[in-house]
Amino acid sequence: HSQVIRAPNFAQLSQLLDGTRRRSVLLTDPSLAGKTALVHAWVRARLARATPLVWATSGTQLIAGMSGLGQWEDRVRRVMEAVETLDAVLYFDNLGDLLSERAHGHADIPSALKPWISEGRVRVVGELRAELADGAERNHGPLLATLARLRVDALTPAASREALTLRARWDDAHDPDAPRVSPAGLDALVDLADRYLPYE
Repeated sequence: HSQVIRAPNFAQLSQLLDGTRRRSVLLTDPSLAGKTALVHAWVRARLARATPLVWATSGTQLIAGMSGLGQWEDRVRRVMEAVETLDAVLYFDNLGDLLSERAHGHADIPSALKPWISEGRVRVVGELRAELADGAERNHGPLLATLARLRVDALTPAASREALTLRARWDDAHDPDAPRVSPAGLDALVDLADRYLPYE
């Protein structure tokens, strides 16, 4: 449904990631606006054509269990070599975690990734909430400058209703036991989400 509702964003993401040139992308948006759904739609579309070879990870996963000198650097190098060799896509659903110095102590993962990305050797997709982008830019500007930016704005109430309607049609055809929202309930659902989700 994201592919239909977010057709311009979907086309941009596909253009950036599916070309012969290896590019990396930073998706920004307000929290819960739909950047993860957009990436999942792109993966599903890629699955229809070929094996997608998309690996999801995080800064924490990249260095888990690495305590000795040089261990985390070697792990990052081996992961990036595999991504390059297989022409896979490395996906970070929370780039804020990767950029957090508190989370990884002595490990400067952004600096370790930068050469691979800036030289166009790998494809990386990272999500970053818009409200964290300024701080990330100050602390990790060189890495973020290597990423193509794609802003995913929150859906309008009309587009949200359309997405829910499409989902209901899909459920009717593929998942008859899924819970249902009546057409009259869609407006209330969209209004409540619009009112309360920003405070989550």
